[in-house]
Amino acid sequence: MLLPLLALPMMKMMMMMMMMMMMMMMMMMMMMMMMMMMMMMMMMMMIMMCVVQIKKNEFELFDDEVERTTQHLNAAQAFDDARTCEVGEITLDDDECTAELTFQTDFGNQAPQILLGLKGANFNTNAVEDEKNAYGGHGYSSGYGYHETEPGSIGTRLNAYTTPKGARFELFGFGIGETGVATATIQYQVCSIGPGIGVVEH
Repeated sequence: MLLPLLALPMMKMMMMMMMMMMMMMMMMMMMMMMMMMMMMMMMMMMIMMCVVQIKKNEFELFDDEVERTTQHLNAAQAFDDARTCEVGEITLDDDECTAELTFQTDFGNQAPQILLGLKGANFNTNAVEDEKNAYGGHGYSSGYGYHETEPGSIGTRLNAYTTPKGARFELFGFGIGETGVATATIQYQVCSIGPGIGVVEH
């Protein structure tokens, strides 16, 4: 009779100990879960901080790009504001192969740079025959027979030189054979800054 009476309290104690162990295990699991949640929250915070930093860097780069673009635009505007130009055209012929003109624009004390081009030209394909007639057929030798009527080649060269007040243009005929330049029309642009080309060949 004593044995069952003694076993009952022991069983109760064992059950209580098991319950306590289970509670402790549950508490440990809860603590682990809480720790995991805290770690996840920390990771999320770190990710958010990284994203914020990346965005901040992107905005800084964008600000730098905007600043550079603004500087370039300001420089281009200053360049355009400082640039003074004049355009026109002039015609030269075989009698007057040079011409001088006075600018209508005040370029100060600095000679502007010039860009020029050949708008059009007329060529005399009977230049040798004309010279033969001019010499009366005597005392002139072209190196070509007068029976040749086809031009050898057609070409011309334009030179231009500027001063602060005006420009000088020169025309050179590069025809070979019975070809000579008759007239040439030159279009020009002079600017205080750029375009930077002084001689153009055609």
